[in-house]
Amino acid sequence: MYPSNRVVNFSFLKKGHKILIPIGIFYNFGVWIDKFIFWFSPDTGTMVIEPFRSSIVYDIPMFLAYLAITPGMGYFFLKLEGEFAVYYIKYYEAIINGDTLERIYELGHDMIGAARSIVQV
Repeated sequence: MYPSNRVVNFSFLKKGHKILIPIGIFYNFGVWIDKFIFWFSPDTGTMVIEPFRSSIVYDIPMFLAYLAITPGMGYFFLKLEGEFAVYYIKYYEAIINGDTLERIYELGHDMIGAARSIVQV
């Protein structure tokens, strides 16, 4: 429905966001380097099936950590949808309906307050 003459638009790189590239590379490097250290260490790593390796002292705690964070993420998104979305809809409708600038600012501050209250919980 929305044809384009290019696959990817790199214009965001002209706006000073080039720092995001090394940040993303080093972040992912940091996330994966500890896995490889544990997997290939002779003290902690074991061969599962060639070429896959495992580390019982690393993989089980990481799995349990991911499992434990799931309810918290669910609660956060439920709270986000239940509280923030209401303020966002009011703000958006005020803009669309042509409310006064003062009212739009008021609703914007309410929306920011709702977002901050969600994060502080």
